[in-house]
Amino acid sequence: MNHMLLDPNYIVGFVDGEGCFSITSNKSRKSIPEIRLLFEIEVREDDEDIIRQIQTALGCGSIYRLEYAR
Repeated sequence: MNHMLLDPNYIVGFVDGEGCFSITSNKSRKSIPEIRLLFEIEVREDDEDIIRQIQTALGCGSIYRLEYAR
C-alpha cells in the first residue's frame, strides 16, 4: 500500500464521483429523535488501495465488503 499524502482536492473529487452523505431520523422509545449521519464511498473491490488511503487521510472510518447474491 502506498502511504503518500493525498491532495485534499483529489479526495473531494473522488467523493463527488463515488460518495454520498445521508441523514436518517427515527424516534426512539423515549420519543427522542435519533439522528444518524452517514458518509460513504462505494467502489469496486480493486479500488481498495485508494479507499484505504482516503481512510488514513481522514483519520477515521470503516471499510466493509458488500456481498451480493448471484
